[in-house]
Amino acid sequence: MRFKDFTAKATDDGGNGGFVGYAATFDREPDSYGDVIAKGAFADTLKAWADSGRPVPVLYGHNMEDPDYNIGTAELVEDERGLRTTAAFDGSPKAQRVRQLLAESRLSKMSFAYDVLDEAPVELEDGTNANELRKLDLFEVSVVLVPANGHAEIIESKARKGDEAQDDATTLGDVLAVLNDIRDDLRAIAANDDNDNGDDADEGGSEEPGTANDIAKSRELIARINQAIL
Repeated sequence: MRFKDFTAKATDDGGNGGFVGYAATFDREPDSYGDVIAKGAFADTLKAWADSGRPVPVLYGHNMEDPDYNIGTAELVEDERGLRTTAAFDGSPKAQRVRQLLAESRLSKMSFAYDVLDEAPVELEDGTNANELRKLDLFEVSVVLVPANGHAEIIESKARKGDEAQDDATTLGDVLAVLNDIRDDLRAIAANDDNDNGDDADEGGSEEPGTANDIAKSRELIARINQAIL
């Protein structure tokens, strides 16, 4: 199984939210894997999905094991530009958290999972060598962090009515990095306090109430940060 990514922004639709964009483009410029996608590469897999009567699932982070990460459905159509994707989130808490992050531009990347059924090396018009993907089997579409194909994009993301897109929002990666640093510092403080209190107990001393409160608060903050990161 392989993955390719595309980008998202947020607007308003008055429902549970979603996004509209291109999961793949046919611009003949190789992505970071050196691949180009041929027109018609998705035709058979889209027909198979249509014949099955099941919608293409939208996941978070390609997590196919946890049903909580199945956060919506997608409709996909090949046009002259590429694979146009129209996705709708469901009303679950995780889906709405992802929708909020998209609306705030803290998440902006999407991805689809696929297998290659037919591919071949090609030389492009400018002389560049590439690998042409000619027939693909599509499994799902996910919200992710880092794109492989910078030319694929979300042209519209739909948020719940009343939410506004934020142009200068911090990226989710930056937020997670800061939270990780804070969590590590708090863990170090809590560990040092535990060691100090253990020494006091060995010497017959007693733990000061303020120290116990600080440890409890540190552990509470660590738990909250872990929940936010996950």
